[in-house]
Amino acid sequence: MHEQPPPSEAADALAEIRQRHEQVLEQSLTPNWFWWVVGLLVVGFSTAVDTEDGLAIGIGTTVFVLGLCAAVGVVVVRSLHAQPRSELLGTAGALPIAGFVLAVLAVTLPVSLVLGALDTPHAATWGSLVCAVLMIVGGPILMRRVRSTMLDRVTKGSR
Repeated sequence: MHEQPPPSEAADALAEIRQRHEQVLEQSLTPNWFWWVVGLLVVGFSTAVDTEDGLAIGIGTTVFVLGLCAAVGVVVVRSLHAQPRSELLGTAGALPIAGFVLAVLAVTLPVSLVLGALDTPHAATWGSLVCAVLMIVGGPILMRRVRSTMLDRVTKGSR
């Protein structure tokens, strides 16, 4: 016969399981530094485009593409070691991500277009600065929400 563990041991075991779930989820989420890198790359690329100089645009495009590939590569490799079940994200996690992307575009594109229509110097750069701020501030908030959603699903699934 199996003996029931004492309540304190059971509580410790459950706390350990929750901690390991949190570690897996943390490894699978986009880290805060990523939002900074992408925001800065967007600003750098837009600044290069605003120069209207072919060489600057070529260099800016190359730095943007290589930088973005490197950042995404690091995030992907980092997350390969910890892949939570796909149902943990679900619609409740996917909708905020899609909403975030749409919100950034819904703010950034009109700002850039209006600034361009007003003949504002460096309109693309100013618009990309808005994009960068939204990503740098909003990205970590989004990841906290996604993390919370996934942890809630882990907890509900373990009941």
